[in-house]
Amino acid sequence: MWVPYFLHKLRDDPLDHGFAINGLGMLTFILSKLFFGYWSDFYGVERLIQLGSFLMVIYSPFGFYILSVGHYWACVAAIMGFAVFFGLYGAPITAWMVKLFPNTESKMSSVGIAYNFGLAILGEYSETSKMPCSRMKADL
Repeated sequence: MWVPYFLHKLRDDPLDHGFAINGLGMLTFILSKLFFGYWSDFYGVERLIQLGSFLMVIYSPFGFYILSVGHYWACVAAIMGFAVFFGLYGAPITAWMVKLFPNTESKMSSVGIAYNFGLAILGEYSETSKMPCSRMKADL
């Protein structure tokens, strides 16, 4: 929920419709998960996870910059980009986890530990990494 707050409160020129932009992004994410989940059956789960991860890493600094300085439609496009790239990663990950952990008891604990560990280490980094990207315009 940081995107609507960021767009409405933390930008130098706030946008009034942060929740609408975020809602469009959520809808795009859901539709892209359906599309890329279907696509992963043909092209392979691991390929789409790798492609989605790579594209998200490349796109993120530019997307955060656009969110911090762009006008309304640029922010909509940036959120749509985040939604599509995260859908490319997020859609096949559930099928990959079922294949990776066939035992349901180990699946729940293994995925939960890995998710929480990654969120504890990288979650804080993502909060601090978006600030330099969103304040790049001050250096220009």
